[in-house]
Amino acid sequence: MAQFLDRYRIIEAQKEDSVTFIKDLLVYIDKLENDLRGENQRLLKELEDAHLDLDDARRSRREMQQQLTATSQQLGQYNTDNESLKVLQLTLPLWSRPLAHNNRTEIPT
Repeated sequence: MAQFLDRYRIIEAQKEDSVTFIKDLLVYIDKLENDLRGENQRLLKELEDAHLDLDDARRSRREMQQQLTATSQQLGQYNTDNESLKVLQLTLPLWSRPLAHNNRTEIPT
């Protein structure tokens, strides 16, 4: 009978150890789950911010592209106007052209 009692005590001790282990495991899993939820929330916020930054960058790029297009068109018009002025200057009579050294218009004598 003493052997059965010893074996029963050993089995009860193992059972208590198993219950304690399971409780510790559940506490650890609960903490880990809470930590991962917090990390998930942080990552979702970071992703949302990244999407906003991407949208802002796209908007800025579009605006810059529109400004570049407008500036290029303006430059093309300036070049056209400049060429027209060069042609006009070549077709003007000599007496109506400005002198190169002082930018005054003089009638040659």
